Amino acid sequence: MQNKLILILIVITISLKSYSQISISTDGGFILPSEYPEEFMIGLNLSCSYNITKQMRSGLLFGFYNWKSREVYEDLSIRVFTMPISMVYEYRFLKGSFHPYAGINAGYYRQSLNITGNWFGEYISETDHKNGYGFAPVLGFEYDIKNHFGLYLNAKYHFIYFNEESTNEEEKGISCNIGIRFSF
Repeated sequence: MQNKLILILIVITISLKSYSQISISTDGGFILPSEYPEEFMIGLNLSCSYNITKQMRSGLLFGFYNWKSREVYEDLSIRVFTMPISMVYEYRFLKGSFHPYAGINAGYYRQSLNITGNWFGEYISETDHKNGYGFAPVLGFEYDIKNHFGLYLNAKYHFIYFNEESTNEEEKGISCNIGIRFSF
């Protein structure tokens, strides 16, 4: 009886392994805010995904994007950080080494504004945060160089909703990312 149970567990594990893989990816890219397209933010993402089937993948993404003022305002430093933490869902359209895909990211966004420096002879240090939720439709493609290693490029259109002090604020932005993916 014990041998049959072990055999059943091995068969289940092998059959699940053929469809499910865990992948870790990292990428670099930028976000162009729709209100200020000349002030793009540079950043990176780290994600962990699980292949539900050969075409569907789901996971979790952590991102960090940064913008720093290029102009000097009386020795002031102005920085904006955007940090998305989102669930990821992707559907790949083709089999083989080249995979176009579409998906959606949905989750939590945190944005911080930091101002430090001298303002007319007085040193200031101010920080403001806002939290919100959002989603981003994704289009991209992935190219498998080897079975467990690939490159990808994607574009996203972010819709972020902040609800601060009874004012509903919506921000939009386009991002483009290029990265590498390791599968296990």
